[in-house]
Amino acid sequence: MNIEKMWTNPRLLRAATSLNRSELEQLVFPFEQEWLQAQRRSLTQRGTRRVRALGAGRKGQLGGIRHKLLFI
Repeated sequence: MNIEKMWTNPRLLRAATSLNRSELEQLVFPFEQEWLQAQRRSLTQRGTRRVRALGAGRKGQLGGIRHKLLFI
């Protein structure tokens, strides 16, 4: 499924999420804040300093925060 196509097509967006674009836009900012907080919490689960720099490891396939929101 093409997420960009779904984001720009109101009928497809409504069918997939039961929300319209303006309703989803209202969710983007709070979702982004929670996403960033969850990422920060997951960095030091054992309470120790990081051995590797941030950004190391496998990169996600979802492009941006809107893509993550639609996926979830």
